[in-house]
Amino acid sequence: RESFLKDQVFSVEGQHRWNNALLSRGEFAYDESAAAFTTGTQYSGDNHDITINFRDLESDFTTVTSLPSNRGEVGGSIFWGWRLSGADISTHLDLYRERFLPNPEEEDALNVDFSTDVDIPLSTTDRFRTSLYYTDTSGELSPRNNERLNTAYTKHFRLGERDMSAFVGFTQQRSRFELSPASEFDRYAASTGFTIPLLK
Repeated sequence: RESFLKDQVFSVEGQHRWNNALLSRGEFAYDESAAAFTTGTQYSGDNHDITINFRDLESDFTTVTSLPSNRGEVGGSIFWGWRLSGADISTHLDLYRERFLPNPEEEDALNVDFSTDVDIPLSTTDRFRTSLYYTDTSGELSPRNNERLNTAYTKHFRLGERDMSAFVGFTQQRSRFELSPASEFDRYAASTGFTIPLLK
């Protein structure tokens, strides 16, 4: 075993459920020198789902087998999914502060990880989908800022006895790296394609 791993880690976990809602769940762990705490709640309804989580892991916390994910982070995330008349909408937002390898110039900065996806049926054969991703890690040792937008329109149709589909899409991406300007770029792309089944 690696020398930085701990010989003993103690943890307590618990949860409470009521009907469709997981009202609360959490874990507290202690490795004899540092602690980690996570908690969250979740609700599932007929047409939507909501999940809220919170975490606080000290920078020196380790387990008996490996380094934990999100080490040194304190923050929270929320996921919301909504289904309406065939349309699917999902959104995820994660806000956290980095304490393990922070940006020395902005140690208290909030890091942002956001994504949303919208899938809408326009008819029985036509579908529109768009997604947006945004990341800003100003508080990490190697700050970056990324944005990406994807949009696609898909149409399904029959040709003889075969089911086929065609699509057209557009992508826009922007990446910025504070410590590596040579890696920065802006990208614009258009794409189109179709599927043809070779066998029945």
